[in-house]
Amino acid sequence: SRAIDEAGEKKMAVADRPPPPRATPLSNAHVDAIARDLDVMASATAIFFSPASSMALLGAALVWRIPAVGDGPARRVGAAVAIGAAGLGGALLAIPGLLDVLDVAAGWFSKQEAFQQEVAELQPFHPSVAASRLTLLVFACPLVWAALAWKSLRERASADRFVLLGMAAAFFGLAALQRRFGNSFSVFYVLVYGWAFAVAVPAARAGFRRMGWLRRSLSIALAGLLGLLVLDSLLAFHVPRQDTLSRARREPVVAARGPLGVRHRLFDAGARWLATASPPTQGWLDPQVAPAYAVLCSWDAGHMVRYRAQRPLVQDNFGVYGGRENYEAAGRYYEARDEAVAVAILRDMGVRYVLADRQGTGRAEPYAADTMTYRLAHAFGSALDATAGRPETPALRHHRLIWHQRSQGERTMAAEPPGFALGIWERVEGARVVGFAAPGERVEARLRLETSQGRVHRLRSVARSDAAGRYELILPYPTDVRFSDAVEAVGPWQIDGESRGARLELPEAAVQAGSEVAGPDLRGVADQAERRIGG
Repeated sequence: SRAIDEAGEKKMAVADRPPPPRATPLSNAHVDAIARDLDVMASATAIFFSPASSMALLGAALVWRIPAVGDGPARRVGAAVAIGAAGLGGALLAIPGLLDVLDVAAGWFSKQEAFQQEVAELQPFHPSVAASRLTLLVFACPLVWAALAWKSLRERASADRFVLLGMAAAFFGLAALQRRFGNSFSVFYVLVYGWAFAVAVPAARAGFRRMGWLRRSLSIALAGLLGLLVLDSLLAFHVPRQDTLSRARREPVVAARGPLGVRHRLFDAGARWLATASPPTQGWLDPQVAPAYAVLCSWDAGHMVRYRAQRPLVQDNFGVYGGRENYEAAGRYYEARDEAVAVAILRDMGVRYVLADRQGTGRAEPYAADTMTYRLAHAFGSALDATAGRPETPALRHHRLIWHQRSQGERTMAAEPPGFALGIWERVEGARVVGFAAPGERVEARLRLETSQGRVHRLRSVARSDAAGRYELILPYPTDVRFSDAVEAVGPWQIDGESRGARLELPEAAVQAGSEVAGPDLRGVADQAERRIGG
């Protein structure tokens, strides 16, 4: 980090201005790749998937008129497969790049990218999620499907029933594999159960009159059980959702929240604040224009932050597909254990502002206690003493908190949310406070911060004087001006040695420039006199 700083100072001395930032909201190479893939898919749709599908059906109809080919179901199926394969081969020859695009698309099923493991919609349809969305009847769906399939086979039913059953089975399997197909499966889920009830209810009504009291009781109990299976989902998910929508029509505060979850509402609020509190810069939507600075946040909030803040992002919901270099660098930043390494990553990407919560770059697994994510989201940049489960953590010297909010018990669509908090941090040089104390003495700087929500954060920064008694603290918060309308420094810095202490007002100019500020002399009277006598 020191080498990087010295190199930057040399460049500034030569050019009399800082080097141009290298923020890449979306690198041009990846933008071109995305555009190329879209062009390929558009060509494939226009040339192959629409007219070619019609031609394939027409070809099958014509070929099936030939007795040697259309005589028997097996031959007709074989002819249809051959026609489809020929059409696909022709499309691959006619559309350059189609095979590569299909390979990338198939990768979303094989989950070749580590990024795909973090996308919630690519995870399997968890039983609890499936039950809350589709009722507990979803677990009986395979049995109902099997009964309908057996009934259709026995009755030699028309092909439309088997098409419905085939689509239902396909989307059930896809939804079980990746929950994003749950919406598509829900259509066939309703059709299958509608069909099942249309068959079962008349039969049950006719047989109910002929039943004895025991069978009637069991039938009533079974019907009640089915009702409870539906009622559970209604009470746990759908009724609260409708209640939220009804409240949104009556209460402007609820309507303003929109459909976002609790965590993303914090990102939405922070991005709105950043739009007015940070200097505007070009290039937030145009990757061909170099912006003055960039913003870093969790990948899953990237699109929303870019839209609300109108600032360029170095990673977003596209993940690796929006720029692998920045996506991987963002992950290294949130996982970094050395602030100097983290700052070097921010400088390389041109990042000035960082949005940080406990999920860091967007992963669900907790971060270690000495990572940047933990130090930003839990320690608020303060030094932490070592404990049984956490190493000693130094204070952040080049990050300052400029906005912070915590969720205040808002309800989600279905349940009380967990507590979330989000901070916005500005990268600064930090003022170098240099003073004297007894040799080897522990020096501690303390400052109280208060947020617009009334929350208080107490910061500590610790240093130790060298053999000559010289100590140095790098402090990122000024006390002569209010650096943010959302976070305020309460009082001056308190600088304490082991026997003496003093207060220090820190100017904003020194924090921004990283210049040296004289710190209080913490030596005893005898030590100061001895130093004066000794020159």
